[in-house]
Amino acid sequence: MRKFREFFKETCRYIAAGFVTAFVNLSTFYLLSEAFSVNYLISNLIAWLLTVITGYTVDKKYVFKDRKRGKNELLKFFGSRVLSLAIDQLMIWLLVDFAGISSSLAKIVDSAAVVVINYLLSRKIFKKPRKKEG
Repeated sequence: MRKFREFFKETCRYIAAGFVTAFVNLSTFYLLSEAFSVNYLISNLIAWLLTVITGYTVDKKYVFKDRKRGKNELLKFFGSRVLSLAIDQLMIWLLVDFAGISSSLAKIVDSAAVVVINYLLSRKIFKKPRKKEG
């Protein structure tokens, strides 16, 4: 039961932090692509970069409450986000160029998949394995 409670609290913190990173991602994307007419794939890349910086800080400090500093962890985090960027770029490209969906709507749709992927990857990076009692 204790393990479930910890998981639930962590998940709630991740959802709250997710609103912050989603705001950074979607507002940057929208501002660049719609207000400044930057190509949607370039807008997505820039939004990704700002979101990764925000996400690393928020996930490390508030979601997983990890206080250690380590280059290895930072590299793993950015590396995992490169994987999600590839999925993000592919999905948005398919939705816009092949399904004919507007880039703003495509960004919202593909963000849902990316959030799940990022949660699983972040959890693996920041969570320390628990020692077995026994």
